[in-house]
Amino acid sequence: MEKQEILEFTLAKDSSIELSTAQDKAVFVMQAIKDELLLRRQASAQALAELDSILQEHEISIPNETSESLQLSVREIGIRSMGSNALYRAGVETVADLIEKTPRQLRNINRFGKGSYIETVAALGQLGLSLKEPKSSF
Repeated sequence: MEKQEILEFTLAKDSSIELSTAQDKAVFVMQAIKDELLLRRQASAQALAELDSILQEHEISIPNETSESLQLSVREIGIRSMGSNALYRAGVETVADLIEKTPRQLRNINRFGKGSYIETVAALGQLGLSLKEPKSSF
């Protein structure tokens, strides 16, 4: 015997919809979340398009090699295995992850010593990149 659930709702005076079952409410909330995420994605796409337009208008180009460098694994940029393994254990797997770290954050990584730090800074320098600047205490 097939169970059929009837969707019951009430349209309130303020035009809000009151749903009758928990499942209906969950579906309604999930649809609202999906709609919100879609709006955010569209806003992000619009913001990127505007940024591209501004860059083109001012004849500014972002070198493709920089974006390719950001995708490199920390194991591919010339850091010895001890340092790159320590970075991996700390969740720093790509150059993009690495440049989000401050010098202090790197030095606080377990088994990431001074030699590894120096190698890392030098490797980033070869790519034209650097670590994140620490926030000022002012």
